[in-house]
Amino acid sequence: MPALTISQAKNQEEVGEALAEAGAHWYLGSVDAVTDEELQQALLVLQRNVFARKAMSTVAASICDGQGVKRVIRQMQARPLAVRPARVEDAALLFGWRNDERTRRQSFDPRPLDPVGHVDWLTKVIRDEDRSLLLVSRAGREVACVRFDCAAERATVSIYVDPDLHGRGVGAPL
Repeated sequence: MPALTISQAKNQEEVGEALAEAGAHWYLGSVDAVTDEELQQALLVLQRNVFARKAMSTVAASICDGQGVKRVIRQMQARPLAVRPARVEDAALLFGWRNDERTRRQSFDPRPLDPVGHVDWLTKVIRDEDRSLLLVSRAGREVACVRFDCAAERATVSIYVDPDLHGRGVGAPL
């Protein structure tokens, strides 16, 4: 998009100047240095000059592909995952995640869980040598549960994510 830009902080000035040199926008300067009259005049010139707007759009599109937010999210999510065995003390957390209606809809058994039965189930799974129940965290926050139900050379893998993080790509790296 054609743009007139004004920096509001010192760390924005270099970027503003570089993009203006490339022709991606018109950088007017620092917020405390640009007058209302200068802004109004620049708006009028830009409004009247279709060629400047088209050129600015072309340059800006060649610099910015519109995927910046996705790249930032990927970088934020690239933080390493930590994995630890689940404990009985995790029962309330796991119950909340697994009993969430959205999680249940994706499960083999979509019925609501019983809290007491869930603690019993968790205790048995933790003691079972053929099963592994793991909690996955990122940046110190638990984000998902991964369970391996092993039989000989095979394992059934179950994954469920904190319902607050559904649709945010958390499950993919698991």
